Amino acid sequence: MAAHSLPKGTFRPLQGSRRGEAYAWALAAAMLAVTAITAWRLGSVPWFLWVMLGFFTGSALLSSFGNWVDSRTALTLGSEGVEFHNGLRHVVLRWPQVQSVRIVRDRWGQRVQVQGEDGRHFAFRTVAEVEIHAGRPQKLFGFEKGEALAQAIIRQAGLVPHTENNGEVYYARG
Repeated sequence: MAAHSLPKGTFRPLQGSRRGEAYAWALAAAMLAVTAITAWRLGSVPWFLWVMLGFFTGSALLSSFGNWVDSRTALTLGSEGVEFHNGLRHVVLRWPQVQSVRIVRDRWGQRVQVQGEDGRHFAFRTVAEVEIHAGRPQKLFGFEKGEALAQAIIRQAGLVPHTENNGEVYYARG
């Protein structure tokens, strides 16, 4: 792939369904209602109801947090370098500052870990595709052009393959 055909611009991951988040909040609300009714009827609440309420509320909060981070995630490739940004991390690396890229394959696709100078780093996933209905794969999450983005980072930074084993490939400076 020639340098001029490498992807450039800002890329965002697929935004998954928020149905799971809605279910998590509905379960937390139902557990809150059960806890309130129990307190009203019995005058106290058994410890296991508090634990369940905490679990369902925590699950709902984590689901919302994950969706918030995903909605703010962007990866920008330019002629000078790469920029990764989400709700928690903002990393800007010029191409000479990119030290290594590790690509790890798992059942959800590939996780791309980019390491820069001074400990600056970020990671992203390529698109995860799962066959939910027979013969019809569905894209769940990740960057749709994730593999091309990883290859563009590797080429623009001038990295070469160093090791490959068990579904993991490591690229670093020659």
